[in-house]
Amino acid sequence: MSEHTGAETPPKDPEALRAEIAETRAELGETAAALAAKADVKARAKESAAQAAQRAKQRAAEVAQRATNTASTVRQKVADTDVAATARQKVADADLPAVARRPLPLGVAAVVATAIAVAIIVAWRRRR
Repeated sequence: MSEHTGAETPPKDPEALRAEIAETRAELGETAAALAAKADVKARAKESAAQAAQRAKQRAAEVAQRATNTASTVRQKVADTDVAATARQKVADADLPAVARRPLPLGVAAVVATAIAVAIIVAWRRRR
Protein backbone atom coordinates (compact mmCIF):
# COMPACT_ATOMS: atom_id res chain seq x y z
CA MET A 1 0.00 0.00 0.00
CA SER A 2 1.37 3.37 -0.89
CA GLU A 3 1.64 5.63 2.07
CA HIS A 4 1.37 9.36 1.76
CA THR A 5 2.52 11.30 4.77
CA GLY A 6 1.77 14.66 3.37
CA ALA A 7 5.44 15.47 2.80
CA GLU A 8 5.34 13.74 -0.56
CA THR A 9 3.69 15.45 -3.44
CA PRO A 10 1.17 13.49 -5.44
CA PRO A 11 2.17 12.70 -9.00
CA LYS A 12 1.28 15.44 -11.48
CA ASP A 13 0.81 13.04 -14.36
CA PRO A 14 -2.92 12.14 -14.56
CA GLU A 15 -2.18 8.57 -15.69
CA ALA A 16 0.20 7.99 -12.77
CA LEU A 17 -2.40 9.48 -10.42
CA ARG A 18 -5.11 7.15 -11.83
CA ALA A 19 -2.78 4.15 -11.47
CA GLU A 20 -2.03 5.06 -7.85
CA ILE A 21 -5.75 5.49 -7.12
CA ALA A 22 -6.53 2.11 -8.72
CA GLU A 23 -3.76 0.45 -6.70
CA THR A 24 -5.02 2.07 -3.48
CA ARG A 25 -8.61 0.94 -4.25
CA ALA A 26 -7.46 -2.62 -4.86
CA GLU A 27 -5.49 -2.71 -1.61
CA LEU A 28 -8.44 -1.19 0.26
CA GLY A 29 -10.77 -3.78 -1.26
CA GLU A 30 -8.49 -6.63 -0.15
CA THR A 31 -8.28 -5.18 3.35
CA ALA A 32 -12.07 -4.80 3.53
CA ALA A 33 -12.56 -8.38 2.32
CA ALA A 34 -10.13 -9.69 4.94
CA LEU A 35 -11.89 -7.75 7.69
CA ALA A 36 -15.30 -8.96 6.52
CA ALA A 37 -14.08 -12.57 6.54
CA LYS A 38 -12.79 -12.16 10.09
CA ALA A 39 -16.06 -10.57 11.19
CA ASP A 40 -18.22 -13.34 9.64
CA VAL A 41 -18.51 -15.51 12.75
CA LYS A 42 -21.13 -17.81 11.22
CA ALA A 43 -18.91 -18.71 8.25
CA ARG A 44 -15.88 -19.20 10.49
CA ALA A 45 -17.92 -21.47 12.79
CA LYS A 46 -19.10 -23.53 9.81
CA GLU A 47 -15.54 -23.86 8.54
CA SER A 48 -14.32 -24.88 11.98
CA ALA A 49 -17.12 -27.45 12.29
CA ALA A 50 -16.31 -28.86 8.85
CA GLN A 51 -12.65 -29.21 9.81
CA ALA A 52 -13.60 -30.92 13.10
CA ALA A 53 -15.90 -33.31 11.25
CA GLN A 54 -13.13 -34.15 8.79
CA ARG A 55 -10.70 -34.83 11.65
CA ALA A 56 -13.31 -37.03 13.37
CA LYS A 57 -13.90 -39.03 10.18
CA GLN A 58 -10.19 -39.52 9.72
CA ARG A 59 -9.76 -40.61 13.35
CA ALA A 60 -12.71 -43.01 13.06
CA ALA A 61 -11.18 -44.56 9.95
CA GLU A 62 -7.87 -45.01 11.77
CA VAL A 63 -9.59 -46.62 14.78
CA ALA A 64 -11.63 -48.91 12.52
CA GLN A 65 -8.47 -50.02 10.72
CA ARG A 66 -6.72 -50.67 14.02
CA ALA A 67 -9.72 -52.66 15.29
CA THR A 68 -9.78 -54.73 12.11
CA ASN A 69 -6.08 -55.48 12.46
CA THR A 70 -6.48 -56.45 16.12
CA ALA A 71 -9.48 -58.68 15.37
CA SER A 72 -7.50 -60.40 12.64
CA THR A 73 -4.61 -61.00 15.02
CA VAL A 74 -6.92 -62.40 17.70
CA ARG A 75 -8.67 -64.66 15.17
CA GLN A 76 -5.31 -66.00 14.05
CA LYS A 77 -4.17 -66.66 17.62
CA VAL A 78 -7.43 -68.43 18.49
CA ALA A 79 -7.19 -70.54 15.36
CA ASP A 80 -3.62 -71.44 16.26
CA THR A 81 -4.43 -72.51 19.82
CA ASP A 82 -7.84 -74.21 19.27
CA VAL A 83 -9.02 -73.52 22.82
CA ALA A 84 -12.10 -75.77 22.63
CA ALA A 85 -10.09 -78.84 21.67
CA THR A 86 -7.57 -78.14 24.40
CA ALA A 87 -10.34 -77.78 27.00
CA ARG A 88 -12.04 -81.01 25.89
CA GLN A 89 -8.75 -82.86 26.08
CA LYS A 90 -8.04 -81.54 29.58
CA VAL A 91 -11.49 -82.63 30.80
CA ALA A 92 -11.06 -86.05 29.22
CA ASP A 93 -7.61 -86.46 30.79
CA ALA A 94 -8.76 -85.33 34.24
CA ASP A 95 -9.49 -87.87 36.94
CA LEU A 96 -13.18 -86.97 37.18
CA PRO A 97 -16.26 -89.17 37.55
CA ALA A 98 -18.27 -89.75 34.36
CA VAL A 99 -21.03 -87.41 35.54
CA ALA A 100 -18.59 -84.52 35.88
CA ARG A 101 -17.03 -85.20 32.47
CA ARG A 102 -20.45 -85.36 30.81
CA PRO A 103 -22.71 -82.94 32.69
CA LEU A 104 -25.55 -82.97 30.14
CA PRO A 105 -27.42 -86.01 31.56
CA LEU A 106 -27.20 -84.52 35.03
CA GLY A 107 -28.59 -81.21 33.73
CA VAL A 108 -31.45 -82.95 31.94
CA ALA A 109 -32.29 -84.88 35.10
CA ALA A 110 -32.34 -81.64 37.11
CA VAL A 111 -34.68 -79.97 34.61
CA VAL A 112 -37.05 -82.96 34.61
CA ALA A 113 -37.08 -83.08 38.43
CA THR A 114 -37.84 -79.37 38.59
CA ALA A 115 -40.68 -79.73 36.07
CA ILE A 116 -42.20 -82.60 38.08
CA ALA A 117 -41.94 -80.60 41.31
CA VAL A 118 -43.63 -77.59 39.69
CA ALA A 119 -46.41 -79.80 38.30
CA ILE A 120 -47.03 -81.35 41.74
CA ILE A 121 -47.15 -77.94 43.41
CA VAL A 122 -49.57 -76.56 40.80
CA ALA A 123 -51.84 -79.61 41.10
CA TRP A 124 -51.76 -79.45 44.91
CA ARG A 125 -52.72 -75.72 44.89
CA ARG A 126 -55.63 -76.32 42.48
CA ARG A 127 -57.11 -78.95 44.81
CA ARG A 128 -57.22 -76.56 47.73
